Amino acid sequence: MKTAEFIPLLLVAGSAVAAPSSKVSEAVTISGLSADQTNTTGWIEFILDDPNYQDVTGANIQWSIPGQPLADSRTEDGNYYVEFPGGVNDIGVFDLVITRVKGPEQISYTLNDNKNGGAPGSKWECITSVGSVTTEKCYYHGNITVVPSTSF
Repeated sequence: MKTAEFIPLLLVAGSAVAAPSSKVSEAVTISGLSADQTNTTGWIEFILDDPNYQDVTGANIQWSIPGQPLADSRTEDGNYYVEFPGGVNDIGVFDLVITRVKGPEQISYTLNDNKNGGAPGSKWECITSVGSVTTEKCYYHGNITVVPSTSF
């Protein structure tokens, strides 16, 4: 085989290996979602079940108020980034974005307590307790199931 014929063959083979696969086909489930907030600290925790990668992992993220969680906050196994675009000023209303570290898959979900479930269909319920420290606790009733989007 001549060198001129061999190089294009290598380029074709290399691009086939580097091409991203479309692995995402099943919905991801977020369960046990809850969040707490005081005047100084915020927390969120949940379990993520991603059947596309046979991955079940937890997340327990904490941050100082006012402020945002660390830029590269991750799930316990390190496979997913946990982000809050726009920050979290009130755990009753915020956007949650979960992105696979080694892949284009992303889950985006807006949590809104609609003033503590005042709107029909609201599953994100928040309760404020006033004592020596004011604490807001929110719980998602049920599971969030969504097919991840991809950036490709």
